[in-house]
Amino acid sequence: MLANIVIAVAVIGLILYRQMRPTPVGGSPKTAVILTVIGAVVAVKSLDGTGVGALDLVVLGVSTVVGLAIAVVRGHTVRIYRDPATNTAYGRGTALTAGLWLAGIAAHVGIDLLASADVSGSTLLFYLGSVLLVQNLVVTARARQAGLPLAETDAGKVSANR
Repeated sequence: MLANIVIAVAVIGLILYRQMRPTPVGGSPKTAVILTVIGAVVAVKSLDGTGVGALDLVVLGVSTVVGLAIAVVRGHTVRIYRDPATNTAYGRGTALTAGLWLAGIAAHVGIDLLASADVSGSTLLFYLGSVLLVQNLVVTARARQAGLPLAETDAGKVSANR
C-alpha cells in the first residue's frame, strides 16, 4: 500500500511539473498511454478475485466520467502559442490548470472512497493516464483549430525541431 502511495505521489508530481513547463503540442501521447495501460493492468490485477459489486462499478464509472469532464475543461486552460525557435505549437499550463489537476485527483480519490476497500486506490494510475490523454487531445485540437503547426508531422513522425 505504501509503495502505491509513493508511486502515485511521484507520478502526480511529475505530471504537475511537466504541465507547468513549455511542451510541444501534437507529439506522441506515450506517457498518457503508458500510464493508462499500466493503470489498467494494476486495476485488473487488484480487482481479480475480489468481490467487486455493482456499486463499485458505478463508482468507478462516475469517477472516470467526472475525471474526463475535468480533463476537457483543463485542456482549455492550457496556454497555446507558437514557439519562435521551432515554429511549432507549444503549450504551458496555468495556475488554473494545476488547480484543476488537484481538484480532479481529489474528486477521484473522494469518489473512490465510496467503493469497497478492494477497489479504492487501485485505479489512480489508470485515471491519471486517461485524463492526461483526453487533455492532450483537447490541447492538440485547439492548436490545430488555431492553425498552429504541431510538433508532429502529418506522416506521424516527430519533427526534427522537437
